[in-house]
Amino acid sequence: MREAPQPHALLPGVSVRACQVHTHVAAAPGEPVLQVHVTRYGFETRPNLWEDGPTGRLQTLFDGLELHTMAVEPLDPMKQTGTPGSAEVVLGAPGDLPPLLMLDRLCRRRTAARVIAVVTSRRAAVVWVRAGGGFPNPASGYTMTVTCDEPAGPVELYASALYGWMSWWYETVLELRGGEVPGELSPMRELPPPPPPDEVDILEAWRSYRVRITDIHWETRHPLPEPPRPHSIDPDPE
Repeated sequence: MREAPQPHALLPGVSVRACQVHTHVAAAPGEPVLQVHVTRYGFETRPNLWEDGPTGRLQTLFDGLELHTMAVEPLDPMKQTGTPGSAEVVLGAPGDLPPLLMLDRLCRRRTAARVIAVVTSRRAAVVWVRAGGGFPNPASGYTMTVTCDEPAGPVELYASALYGWMSWWYETVLELRGGEVPGELSPMRELPPPPPPDEVDILEAWRSYRVRITDIHWETRHPLPEPPRPHSIDPDPE
């Protein structure tokens, strides 16, 4: 089994571990607010396929789940390079930078992430949902502010909830179009309009938290250039 990742302090009193997350959207007829059910799975609870084999008992429990990885940005200035990240959801804290500037840096650096969030308080985060494009081309998406009126709301799950909405919206559009997507539109590649809703209910462990989504606007970001490589030194011919 994998070793459990160490907790990372996004804010004083707000610590989170990297994990895998399952989301399920419940769109009840007549209900104006979508419900996104979120369940976390620690890496240590899921066996590695190469170690335990695809028929392992624990692995069977996850076969029917579509999980995404939630990574926590270490905010190490030495790692702020243009190398594409491998996580689908990335969390970070602003540190000494304004939150929008930190979000911009993460979006340009973590070019493989579908959703990126910078946690600004125990109730709020600024979030970017990538709607199209990506490394090595510019990426476009929605930047927004997500806020919960309850102080104990799971701020670290805002990004995963929006990832769940995005996945559900792709599937809904595909179903409406008969399973076929014209042109270059394909699942998890280009997000069709409209933008995210104004409110979403996040449910974890049967407790519901309503979050408000405001300041939604469209942005296009270019990936950071790769760091320069050191010049090679020819060996002394003598």
